[in-house]
Amino acid sequence: MNKDKKLLMGTIIGILVFILIVIVVVIMSFNTKSKNVKLTTNYKALIGVKLESDIILVINQKDKVSNILFLNSKSVSTLANQKIEGKSYDKAIELIVDKLKNKEEFNHSSNLYLIKYDNDSIYNKVLEQFNKQFVIYGVDKSIVEQTSSINFKLDELKISKTDNNIDNLKSLYDYSKKNLKSSN
Repeated sequence: MNKDKKLLMGTIIGILVFILIVIVVVIMSFNTKSKNVKLTTNYKALIGVKLESDIILVINQKDKVSNILFLNSKSVSTLANQKIEGKSYDKAIELIVDKLKNKEEFNHSSNLYLIKYDNDSIYNKVLEQFNKQFVIYGVDKSIVEQTSSINFKLDELKISKTDNNIDNLKSLYDYSKKNLKSSN
């Protein structure tokens, strides 16, 4: 009888461990789908990228893309959960161009709009990187350069704004989180 009890206990423990592993995997996959990286408010530059997808890259002090603000559902389906955040802006741009090309966004739009919100030097480096990736990926589209402000973007998206730029950036971040949640 002792062997039977040990076998039964081993089987029960095995089943419980299996169920626990399945629960953990399901929870982790759910969290990945709705996850948005915490907003970096101490940023170096904000740069908009707009095709069918509409995003703002938040570039931190280490020249890495700390956040992507997803401003429409197309950007969520094309660029969310692609492990772009945390990469240097040159690696991030390579991934962005790859994803946009794979989703055939360049086939539906005549131009890519690159929007400078601040910091000329980072913007120029990002522009150079997009031009380089267009050559590598064989993208025969023009890059249209624009200058804008967070306040203008908030007006465009019909989001209320304040006099504080950080609060306005947080409003865009919250808008991005809503877009991510609604696409899950």
